[in-house]
Amino acid sequence: MIQFLRFCVVGACLFVFDAAVFSGLLWLGLGQVPARLVAIALAVFVSWLANRSWTFGAQRASVRPGAREFAAFAATQALGAAVNAGVSLAAYQVAWIASAGPWAAVAAGSIAALAVNFAGAKFLVFRRRDH
Repeated sequence: MIQFLRFCVVGACLFVFDAAVFSGLLWLGLGQVPARLVAIALAVFVSWLANRSWTFGAQRASVRPGAREFAAFAATQALGAAVNAGVSLAAYQVAWIASAGPWAAVAAGSIAALAVNFAGAKFLVFRRRDH
């Protein structure tokens, strides 16, 4: 349970980080698409570092090479993003969720993605590896 709570704290902090970087890059004159791509890339990288050291640091018995571990983390995050988009769009089509507005659909997608991202990080990316 502690790992899950830490994962959520990292996610909440990274939401703020992502929004701040995106806003800052827009303020500096970078276009929306490049600013969004840079902000997302930085957020995923910082999330990997924070989860690697704080959330799952005690779980890691041995360490994979950084680039390989980061690639696995980025892949689980991409899967989570796809789940988020799919669930959000599907939830918005459900009459009672659609009547609650897009925030309810986004919340459903975010909850589903949180489960996928946490499971991927815990059981695939940062799982204990005894050699």
